[in-house]
Amino acid sequence: MLFSIGTLTGGVLSWGSYQQIIGSLYKALEKATHWIKEKIQKMLGQLPKGSEVNDIPNIPKEFPPLCDLIPMFEKLRSKGLKVALVSANNRNSSIKAMEDAGIWKYFDYSLIGDELVRMKPDPYAAEEVGKHFGVKPVEMIMVGDAPSDVGMANNAKLLAGVAVLTNDIYLEKLRKETKYMIKDVCELPELIGKEKWLD
Repeated sequence: MLFSIGTLTGGVLSWGSYQQIIGSLYKALEKATHWIKEKIQKMLGQLPKGSEVNDIPNIPKEFPPLCDLIPMFEKLRSKGLKVALVSANNRNSSIKAMEDAGIWKYFDYSLIGDELVRMKPDPYAAEEVGKHFGVKPVEMIMVGDAPSDVGMANNAKLLAGVAVLTNDIYLEKLRKETKYMIKDVCELPELIGKEKWLD
């Protein structure tokens, strides 16, 4: 790009006044910006729309749950526990994922996407869930697979933050944040019984 405004091989700008060089740079950037915008629009136009996504090879259409979730939710419900979903993800896609897994009906309350005024690990969402159910922080547990989930539990002074070890990425950080760790979420009812959180 600089060769068009007169650079020498030694790297010295020349053959024009400061104003001419700035003008040439501005024009070159203007052209580059237009070119980039065209490329982005072209790429966006090539993205699959709606049901076309299903035709893309090698992309899983379903992500099977790590365990049998429905019996786990039934156990929680039989103990009289209320369950809330807190997620920064898009509301529609979150609900669809829960419906596809057959578990959306087990959530008694949700704070999803733009309903979250402040993101985890801020205690905001835990406080809102507590207000909704009329319970104190020490009567609530948070279950999640990221440090921000357990961080929210700690910041809100909940009874416990339970880390689900879905991958090893956060393992060391989660170990520092909580003593409650389970391999998958289906171990939750057993942990609740073992810790006597309902006694």
